[in-house]
Amino acid sequence: MLEYLIAVQQYTVALAVLLPVLGISISRTGGKAATRRFIAALAVGAGVAAVLSVLKAFTGWIVTEYWNLGFLAAILVCGIVYLACGLSPKRALTAPGRLGLWAGCLVGGLLVAYVLRTDLLYIREFVQGDEALLSIIVLHRFLGWLAGLTVLGLCAAGIAVVARRLSSSQLRATRLAMLAVYLLTALLACVQIFYTHNWIPHPAWLRAVLQFANNYGDLFSYVLLALALIAAALALRNAWRERKKAYAGGVTRAADRVASLADAGTGAEEHGTPVAAGSDAHSPAFNPALRRKARATWRTLRRWSTVVACCCLAVVLSFTVVRAYSVQEVELTPAEPLAYAGTEAVIPLDLVSDGHLHRFIHVSEGNVEVRFIVIKKSEAAYGVGLDACNICGATGYYERDDEVVCKMCDVVMNKQTIGFPGGCNPIPLEFSIDEGALSIAVETLEAGAVY
Repeated sequence: MLEYLIAVQQYTVALAVLLPVLGISISRTGGKAATRRFIAALAVGAGVAAVLSVLKAFTGWIVTEYWNLGFLAAILVCGIVYLACGLSPKRALTAPGRLGLWAGCLVGGLLVAYVLRTDLLYIREFVQGDEALLSIIVLHRFLGWLAGLTVLGLCAAGIAVVARRLSSSQLRATRLAMLAVYLLTALLACVQIFYTHNWIPHPAWLRAVLQFANNYGDLFSYVLLALALIAAALALRNAWRERKKAYAGGVTRAADRVASLADAGTGAEEHGTPVAAGSDAHSPAFNPALRRKARATWRTLRRWSTVVACCCLAVVLSFTVVRAYSVQEVELTPAEPLAYAGTEAVIPLDLVSDGHLHRFIHVSEGNVEVRFIVIKKSEAAYGVGLDACNICGATGYYERDDEVVCKMCDVVMNKQTIGFPGGCNPIPLEFSIDEGALSIAVETLEAGAVY
């Protein structure tokens, strides 16, 4: 689950951060016609991604490395053209401006096709080997994949709201910075492919640059997230200034009205006009509807900025804390001594009556270590099974907070079901209890060596 959560975010974070800014910029520069072209490009990119993922899953026609090179090279060319031609809204009606808008739409479509294709390919990895489709491990992989996309989807929605509140100069600067960071990563990825195939020389400085990019690839994602947070902060500042200006302007106009009436030797009461209530119908200070609108705009932007901040924090935690937790190796507790009596392995009940997990090892005739566990479930019931299951294999189980957990999929076992087949439960072993001891036939343990 955690593996898919991290992988999806790692591949999709650039799409979630860059695409909304690019779309708002194109819409503001080219109007409704450019917006329709941009949406059409995204739809075509999604369709291309779906087709390529199906071909990759069921045919041998798709060589991922070469397709990645093609997508990245196209994004590089279109991105450079867009930055060169589409920086100023004043160019929207000129030939360079129109070329820049088309290049921006192509960047969006290519980015969707490149990223979404990778996200869709993860679906075929949900079921691995002989795993059943309807199983806990498959559900966990799907939930991790879905959670990653959900976080980034919320982040993209929040950035879209934030970008609308940026000024033209702020939006251009944000777009330039984000696109430059992503084009740099695309360039390094293309160079990496050329370097791997020996299509370019291998100077020491280039090797050092590529090693840095491979070892610290998440740094580019952090920069994009930081730019998104800066954009949210700028949008909040703009909204707050507009709100204060509107209120201040209303008060000033009301004061000017009172002063003019005073200079004329008349009062508001003489004219029968309540100044505080209606002297300026277009001022938020005196128009309740406009005042509510100003508050609602500020509140909406504040909430979406909070969503952006929370999503960025979630992504950073996924790349750091969650990844460190997911890759840590859980050490299984050492096996306890196992005694034999004739053709049976014998375990005193006093040794396993504390309610905790106990691990034992039987070495088979083929020199295979057959691990099995014993745990007391209740006053009169014990759970006995191999330290393996039919889903996750012989990865083993461990105790965490008085719970039995599968080391592979992190599923918590119901202690009462240990000793019964199904799901991620330990493969049950037949045993008997007699004269204060739990006995397992050596033949039964020998049969467990296949697992």
